[in-house]
Amino acid sequence: MATDAELISHALGRLTFGPRPGEVESLAPLGPAEVIARELAEPEIYFETGDDADLSEGELVAWWVSRMMLPEARLHERMTWFWHGHFTSSLDKCAPSLMWRQHHLLRRHALGNFRDLCHEITLDPAMLLYLDGAGSTDANPNENYARELMELFTLGINNYSEDDVRNTAAALTGWEVDRSDGEVTFDSRDWDDTEREVLGETRVWDVESIVDKVCDHPQCPRWIATKVYRYLVGRDPNERRIDTLAATFAEADLEIMPLVEAIVGHPDFLEQRNLEPIQPVEWLTRMQSIAGAEFDTGAMVWLERMGQVPFFPPNVAGWPSDERWRGPGVTLYRIGRMTSLRDRLASVAPEPDAVFNHIGVYGLSAATALAVTAARAESIGEDLRLSLLWLALSSPEFCTR
Repeated sequence: MATDAELISHALGRLTFGPRPGEVESLAPLGPAEVIARELAEPEIYFETGDDADLSEGELVAWWVSRMMLPEARLHERMTWFWHGHFTSSLDKCAPSLMWRQHHLLRRHALGNFRDLCHEITLDPAMLLYLDGAGSTDANPNENYARELMELFTLGINNYSEDDVRNTAAALTGWEVDRSDGEVTFDSRDWDDTEREVLGETRVWDVESIVDKVCDHPQCPRWIATKVYRYLVGRDPNERRIDTLAATFAEADLEIMPLVEAIVGHPDFLEQRNLEPIQPVEWLTRMQSIAGAEFDTGAMVWLERMGQVPFFPPNVAGWPSDERWRGPGVTLYRIGRMTSLRDRLASVAPEPDAVFNHIGVYGLSAATALAVTAARAESIGEDLRLSLLWLALSSPEFCTR
């Protein structure tokens, strides 16, 4: 049976970019349920824009990862990261100033209303450029955003037809982006205003009515509830669970916070542990916080090597949560980053309990315990301290959630 320390560590690992050193011990008197309640009550955090809107690509990445590492980066930050992988755009096609603007759009709506988020992201300049909505005309409609709006963003595959995609693409024509300042404009002369059938309804469609149509579809709350559940719990919900969550989400008028509360307030949130590997951004932000190190150029290099850099998703589907993050290459790069920070990681006492508790790991598997025994037999002094730290920071208990 899991201890309260294990459950609190798990909850913090799912709801924040922690736990950070000492955090589990400080929260232990509250118990897991109260810790979860506190995380749900944490305020949303925003940052001044100002001159930061002129950041370069590398500075923009460093800006966000540095904020993920802040102690106040809680559930709101976690959900901003989730939506960045859901409504994807990339610096590969969009200027940093536009990705900055999109980031703050996602931050505003991270725990707000999904319909409002979907409306705004559809006409976000970075999204219009990334999925080729900008310049789509009635004479030459581009289907990229129409397809992803249904397949990835709102409904899921097999819940729409190819005609739905084509007719939605026609309805979304007429929009353009000024690349110099990101201004979005509409030219009705390039808009297809003929009557068309979309998801069983025939009418003249525009951006607003199309977004409302997909959000009103019964599959939308099921699709979004499934994706948020998978993100927070680590596996797909069973049919009964998704029925309940979809109903909760729909009854809340697609408000995101009630959905999150329903997911993390259920016993299976704490019962389902260590189901999937953590992604490089999660691992690095937590490890850097443990080391007390700032995000710098060196850290950026290791993120690139591990295969995950914010604002550079691999494709429109975002980053997968699969076994690739357990691969030997990623593991070696983790060791490389730990080695580069060895001096900062050497402050904890060279004892297994002290080392693992320092990084928020409680309850070791038989395999990890055996590895710890071997490390103690083969190392002494400073070598033992570093061996235990490297072992702990690359252990399944630390690298899964």
